[in-house]
Amino acid sequence: MPLSVIHAEALYRPVPPVACDDHGYPFEDEGVSESSAHDEQRGYAAAVLRQRYLDDPTVSVGSGQVVHIERGNRAAMVEPDVFVAFDAVKHPRLSYKIWEEPGPPDFVLELVSFSNWRRDVFRKPDLYADLGVREYWLADPNGGRGDGGPLLVGHSFRPGGVREVQDATLAGYSEVLELELVVDDGYFRFRDPTTGQILPDYHEMTAMRDDAEARAQAAEARAAELERRLDDLGDGGLPP
Repeated sequence: MPLSVIHAEALYRPVPPVACDDHGYPFEDEGVSESSAHDEQRGYAAAVLRQRYLDDPTVSVGSGQVVHIERGNRAAMVEPDVFVAFDAVKHPRLSYKIWEEPGPPDFVLELVSFSNWRRDVFRKPDLYADLGVREYWLADPNGGRGDGGPLLVGHSFRPGGVREVQDATLAGYSEVLELELVVDDGYFRFRDPTTGQILPDYHEMTAMRDDAEARAQAAEARAAELERRLDDLGDGGLPP
């Protein structure tokens, strides 16, 4: 039985009007995020992962991009908030078609929303397991779940059908990404386990760079001023 039938309740249903590629596969619709916080945190996660794999042409990061799971079935799709696919050559894609790639995404992240949390929590883990995804993480930094569940849940799908689940209060570890996933004061973030530092997004990195450049320029100005004063004292007749 096709996975689209087994996991019909886990599939994404696009909101018309729907844009399709030349073969009729949807890649864009009118579906919108539930909140600005959801958009912000999805943008953060995607930006951090794209920066992390910027120089690796074999790693693709998708955000809000449709993943088609069955060739010929244009309705068999999911739309993860963020996914990472290793050994998938980095190039522009309208959508991610599993049969045209080395395989399914290796890592999938869903930021739980109030309207879709049941599907994310109860339906998608089995679908992703059957697709061959290695890790599926759910993050609920804003308490969108209606059952009082954990803020982070990580599903690791092992060979042979073995499944491990991390119910994390504030932090969990992704073996696939070798990063920690944390919820910090209502925000989802990635953390480097070796340094304990939260990974900045592009805007935070830009601000940090600008601050470092300003500090360097100030230090250079102080050094130049000190050198000028020493020269003035030397010109005033100090002994050699």
